[in-house]
Amino acid sequence: MAIKLSLVLSLIILASGILFSLHDRQRGVAIQAECDQLLAKATTAGLAPELADSAERTRTIRPKREDKEAVARQIAADVIARAPESGKVDETDFETRIASLNAAQLKQLFSELRAAAGLDASKRKKLLGLTLLTMANDYPQAALALFNDSADSLQNEVDDLQTLVGTALAQAARENPTEAFKWYQAYAAKFPESQPNQNGLDHAFFAGASANDPGLAVAFTHGMAAKEKLPAIHDIGQFVRTPEERSAFLAALRDYPNTAADAHIAKVALNSAMQTLASQAILDGFEGGSKWLAGAAYPEDELAKLFNAWRINSIKPHEAGRWAEWLGAALPPDKAEQGIQGLINAWTKEDYQAAGKWLTSTPDGPTKEAAVRAYAETTSSYEPETAAQWALTLPPGDKRDASLKSIYKNWPKTDDASKAAAAAFAQQHGIK
Repeated sequence: MAIKLSLVLSLIILASGILFSLHDRQRGVAIQAECDQLLAKATTAGLAPELADSAERTRTIRPKREDKEAVARQIAADVIARAPESGKVDETDFETRIASLNAAQLKQLFSELRAAAGLDASKRKKLLGLTLLTMANDYPQAALALFNDSADSLQNEVDDLQTLVGTALAQAARENPTEAFKWYQAYAAKFPESQPNQNGLDHAFFAGASANDPGLAVAFTHGMAAKEKLPAIHDIGQFVRTPEERSAFLAALRDYPNTAADAHIAKVALNSAMQTLASQAILDGFEGGSKWLAGAAYPEDELAKLFNAWRINSIKPHEAGRWAEWLGAALPPDKAEQGIQGLINAWTKEDYQAAGKWLTSTPDGPTKEAAVRAYAETTSSYEPETAAQWALTLPPGDKRDASLKSIYKNWPKTDDASKAAAAAFAQQHGIK
């Protein structure tokens, strides 16, 4: 009995060894020979034939190797069979089926569809385009290689080839900007008539590259033709999103080569970028926007330009007071005044009661004075008495006098009573 048990255990261990050692053919052969000897002993010893049969079945198990190309061929065959000549391509079903294919399978599918005899021209174009679009999004390097090798013939085989090329290029630049730029340059040299700067390929490249590293994307413009640099830098600026990306982009522009040829380009690009980046920061809201602007170290003159009508209108009304206070602290009074007045003017038009409440709690000083002038002049057309009260809190001088004159000018004069009130106001303050 002990001999039988020993044989059984040995048989089980060796059968398991077969499964875990299939990759090593030489060891597998040796184990198999020993297993055969044990099986013979087990039979002689009268062990259950089921055990011997089980071991024999285990010995013959082989993992099936998937024919990946066959998967692609089957999809092509199914699509062709299921799309009658008069029917339409089921794009959703097709995209779902090919979503899990790898680059080699997609390439095989593309070849199968290209050679299929059972598709009319329009269906073939649609299916080829969907296959290339999937490859461009999921395996951009493989797609670019295919485009580079077959660009001439593909022009007539798919619709909007340049869009597909641009998609692959953007994705490739997002993953590896350096390699994508090499491809971009080679493609432009190979097909000079394609004019990458006009068909969107440059836009696609810099969109992807800026998502990877805006600073590196700017570096790629150094060797470009002068007329192409500013559009490329503009593209990069349009695609930066996070505060970190904005900072990297701004730093790269500030470090742009200051050569004789590039000095003007660098200056124009930097000025434009500072405006664009500030707009993006302001849209982040006060907390994030003010923090980024403080760290960006804008020159005072550039910072003063930021709060023009367009950007002020993009500021949330309830944050206007906080932005006005921030601007008053960041700039000298003469440079902050216009921006503060624009902020309070817009806020007052939106919610004059909230703006007035903020004014009552704002400390005296240049920021409050600029805000009061804006508030008084804005409310004077519908609350002239309240506007006058606020204007009279201003220190005596030319600015207060200018505010009082604006209030009188805007004072409603629709009936005898309002006309009389306006006249009395003018007389009281020496307004003619």
